[in-house]
Amino acid sequence: MKSRPLLHALCVGALTLAQAVLASDTLPHIPLASATQAQGDLPRLLRDALTDYETVLPDAHSMRWLEANGKNELVPHYWSERVHAFEIACAAQRDACGPLLAAQIKAMDRALREAGDAAYSLVGAATQSAISDLCMQSPPDGSFAVCGLSQRAHHAAALWAQLGRDAPFAHYYNRYQGQRTQYLGWLQSRGEKPSASTQADLPELPAWMSARYFEATSALDGARDGWLSAIVATMKTPDAPFPLVAASYMARLSWRLNDGDAGRAWDAMIAAQPAQNSCPARSELLRIDIARLHAEGGNAADTNKRLRALIADNCPYTQALFEFASDSLQAPAPDDAALAALRQTLTLGIRSCDASGQCLRHRLEQLRQLLALTGKDAGEIAAVGQAQQQRFDQPEHTMLEPDLQMAWATAMTLIRTPTLKSQGFTLLSALQQRLLIAAGADRQASVTTQANYNRFDALHRTVARVSTELGIALPISHVEGLRAQTLLRRLRLESLSRQLSGVHDAQADADYAAQLEQAQLCRNTMASLGQPLEADWRYTVLRLAAPWCEQLVSLADLRRLETLATRKLYGNDKEKAWLGSLGIGALNTLDASTQNPFLKTETDSLGADEAYLSWLQVPGGYVASLAFAKADTQYSPQTHSLQSRFVSLSATQEATVALYRELLMTGGATSRGARRADAPPDPGDGLRLKGMPVWRMADGSYFAQTTAPAGGVRAQSLKEIGQALYAVLLAPMQAEWGGAKRLTISPDGPLAFLPFETLWAGDRQVLEMIDVAYVQSLAVHAELSRRAAQSRAAQPALLSVADPDYARPVGDEAALPAWMAALRWNPLPGTRREADALAPLFSTSRTLRGSDASRKRFLGMDAKGEIRDFRVLHFATHGFADNQRSALVLSTQQGMLQAYLLDSDIATLRLKSDLVLLSACDTGLGRSQSGEGVMGLPYAFMLAGNTNTVMSLWPVDDAGTALFMPTFMKHAREGLDLVAALNATKREFAAGTHGERNRDPRIWAAFVQYGVPLALAGTR
Repeated sequence: MKSRPLLHALCVGALTLAQAVLASDTLPHIPLASATQAQGDLPRLLRDALTDYETVLPDAHSMRWLEANGKNELVPHYWSERVHAFEIACAAQRDACGPLLAAQIKAMDRALREAGDAAYSLVGAATQSAISDLCMQSPPDGSFAVCGLSQRAHHAAALWAQLGRDAPFAHYYNRYQGQRTQYLGWLQSRGEKPSASTQADLPELPAWMSARYFEATSALDGARDGWLSAIVATMKTPDAPFPLVAASYMARLSWRLNDGDAGRAWDAMIAAQPAQNSCPARSELLRIDIARLHAEGGNAADTNKRLRALIADNCPYTQALFEFASDSLQAPAPDDAALAALRQTLTLGIRSCDASGQCLRHRLEQLRQLLALTGKDAGEIAAVGQAQQQRFDQPEHTMLEPDLQMAWATAMTLIRTPTLKSQGFTLLSALQQRLLIAAGADRQASVTTQANYNRFDALHRTVARVSTELGIALPISHVEGLRAQTLLRRLRLESLSRQLSGVHDAQADADYAAQLEQAQLCRNTMASLGQPLEADWRYTVLRLAAPWCEQLVSLADLRRLETLATRKLYGNDKEKAWLGSLGIGALNTLDASTQNPFLKTETDSLGADEAYLSWLQVPGGYVASLAFAKADTQYSPQTHSLQSRFVSLSATQEATVALYRELLMTGGATSRGARRADAPPDPGDGLRLKGMPVWRMADGSYFAQTTAPAGGVRAQSLKEIGQALYAVLLAPMQAEWGGAKRLTISPDGPLAFLPFETLWAGDRQVLEMIDVAYVQSLAVHAELSRRAAQSRAAQPALLSVADPDYARPVGDEAALPAWMAALRWNPLPGTRREADALAPLFSTSRTLRGSDASRKRFLGMDAKGEIRDFRVLHFATHGFADNQRSALVLSTQQGMLQAYLLDSDIATLRLKSDLVLLSACDTGLGRSQSGEGVMGLPYAFMLAGNTNTVMSLWPVDDAGTALFMPTFMKHAREGLDLVAALNATKREFAAGTHGERNRDPRIWAAFVQYGVPLALAGTR
């Protein structure tokens, strides 16, 4: 049976408007063949099974799972035990079952063809599913023409998708994709190409269906890509109308992925269309608004009002109501009045479901559970928690997106109930573990992929906070579960790529070339769509789809590695290779088999004299996780103990961290940033910020304002604030980390912009006590250590990009985006001196200056593979960062649009550098993605292949930096590792070795290093 037209599938599938076809009586029941109506055990078992297909399957919420019996043995369970009983009996009586199967399959196929449109109903979907499952029972030759290679699984999947039944849809979609992949893989292993009939019987499923599957199974990034693919495809038709249904999905998914820019863009395109007042349109628009409310906050009362209007008008509402209720209950502390209003709306919705009898049974049960969670009855709340926990205790259970959201809402409610906090923590930890496993199995090193996991960032932070309240020590890998995962995947793929460097496979090379051609075809297709006017919706779609083609390149790289791993593991044995592909895949198998046997714990990449301190921001403060060497390190030099604690930080103390940084960055001479430095902070009458006095309050916090606050005392020095912050942040664990020689910090939130080495323990600065370094996460530390251990050239080469020509061309202002138009960049004469001072420290060096220090020139060198020859990259330029992007500002001679080397440019470079020196302003800043962390220039350079980055946290002093960088590099070339060299340089500056002016921490404290200890090869 052919699929319905795309528009029908979208509308019916997306909005579950199956009522019209449900009313049809053309296909009232699954038809029974004469043989099935006969006497005997097999026909009776088949009749029972078909009854369950018709009455149970449409409301099934789980298809297969394992459950412990009384002997604590895991026993499989199925959506229908009667269907399973027939399958067992049929396998035992194969000769008698064969004719029965053939007759029943043919009867159902004939009924579907005769039913026409009525086949698009619950009974029709159940019939298709029965055909697919019976075809799996080794169908006899007489019914093979009906079953085909696909065994009708994709027909069943399409119908369940259109009818909005996620569990059976996901089941049959998965089955079909598995069958298709296995069969085509088997053909490939035999060196055969699929025939035209095979391709017709095993078609690639349409983008909209894949999008529906990805959303149902919680891969919202994949769902968004699928809908975008469908929209771009429609644009190939001239004068194609605006794809409203697909755009609605895109808007809602973008908000669910916390992609506010894309969400607002899709919202604007939808708002520009004629008003949609139908019930389905109102329901879908409300779901978009609920997703936006969850991402950005807003008026929940208005949402309640609109939900009640949908219920009153008998419009589709259960999905929107479920999403609104689960979102509301996931909040750390929902308002009592809002919960009371939500409870009233849930009550109305449940009554309407009971009255109409048209709601899905499992969705109605979820609404009843959500209603219980809004109440005060601890017994009812605990019962809901037990029901949710049971789902996580059942291995092989497929968790759908609503299951995850329901579990999250339940766990948060349990945690807010004092007597049930421990139960809530257990449930939330089980959910976290499932998410971490899924994230760990995902090899796609893409920021958009990681966004799907980052939407659970608040969940991970809650687990960490509650664990400290309950006195439960979590592994650091759980505390940092989402941090820098895109970078971590890229590092792990790089490690696997090195293992496969000697493996060659002609087919892999051919497939890789073909996939790159597909990426280029994608670019060409985008280009062929022309350049619509900015007011045209096509213009916005093309802008949002721009990164899509580049993702195809990343997927091509991943598939090539998978093929090479298959060759390495199985050689020329195609049968073994095919069987291996049915498991976890060759790449995952190779990774598991080649893990360093000495890395037995998560802290084994740390040195014996190294402590590691991780910060995770949570409501009310931070969870601090410390790994420190045990007292018996002489026997176990690589063993570290773990300790976690909650560090309370009030809003005023949080503001003190920001104030301290502002004071550190104030002052100095010519700045290498767009801002100009202010006057020195201490004119002699106490500490000031921008002319305003700084005050100390009774709670130990500080702030700046013109007039004296009640109870405020004038702060006298920056050291005073540094002492206060030390007492809160580092002193509580000083006994544990104080014995180390190096403290590696993974900061989070505002602490990512705080140089901890500037804090004071009494009269002693942290810089004097210990070497300080920074890294994105402990897992990244381990992978960077592996990268640093790779063989390298005997003598490192230096590439400097310095003193760019900032004489801006006249006349290009009109074409500039808003963020760029107001910026002006002054010459930086100190950067030339800085580059000149660095060059003699290297036997091989090269400098790009003036107009040669351009984005075009640098990217051109990378395209030729020339950048890979340099182990040290030095950028002495202006820097720019806001909450959307980070960039190095190179020569403006080719126009301002070509002056910015963006973080997105940098991430695609091909580097093998030990060190990148970012001798520019604000190079440590950048956009912060929930869970992932600060994704600025250091992050981008590490994605590109760099190991260590020295960057700045604020606009730096031109003259001071021109002295600081050569001094640092001199220490590194004399034999100190990079961490030790940077800390030694800071100590010299702080001690006044390089002049009284340069003692000021505002000059030297701006620079911090992200990476691992590494000695530059070929020391002098």
